[in-house]
Amino acid sequence: MVSITGMTGCHDMAQAKNQPGSESCRSWPDRHPNGCYNLCETRNEGLVAPLKEEDRLSATVWAVTEAAAVVPRGVFVVNSDDGCLSWNPCFVGLGHSKAVSLSHYLHLRPPRKPWNTCLLTAPSPNPAIDCLDSVDTDFPPGCWSLQLECGSHVVVLRNLLWPGAVGYHAVGTPDHGYVYIGSGKRNLDLPFMV
Repeated sequence: MVSITGMTGCHDMAQAKNQPGSESCRSWPDRHPNGCYNLCETRNEGLVAPLKEEDRLSATVWAVTEAAAVVPRGVFVVNSDDGCLSWNPCFVGLGHSKAVSLSHYLHLRPPRKPWNTCLLTAPSPNPAIDCLDSVDTDFPPGCWSLQLECGSHVVVLRNLLWPGAVGYHAVGTPDHGYVYIGSGKRNLDLPFMV
């Protein structure tokens, strides 16, 4: 059984399913009572919608990137011309006092919270750089581990929800990045472990 959230096979799946001859949703399986879609189930029309490995891998990579791609606060700045993000040429890295705080690391994804929430939760609000979601507000609380390495010169952030997802920032330099080296399995026991 594969659980897929946010499937967009049709504009309105329930409405199209009730219309006979709806070609756009014919291959999508019925929703199981537990809320999952059984993608290997054969329907009365004889059509099968198997989940291919490249689709599963693509969805896993997207989920890991959404949850674990982090950057230090200030790496990106909102362009005043078109409102898009661009590299901040003035970013010289976080100081030691800021680098050891989770509130100074942001998700590298479109923000999920309203822009004013990002500003209100920022340590020192600046609309030009506080447009992304901070990692300190992630759920469950405690899903990030922040550690100092190399004599307190490198900050390493580990995402405990996706074991193997690691972000880093060299204190006082613009060097930062993230990598995922894991099995592709989410740690669903994390809320009980924290």
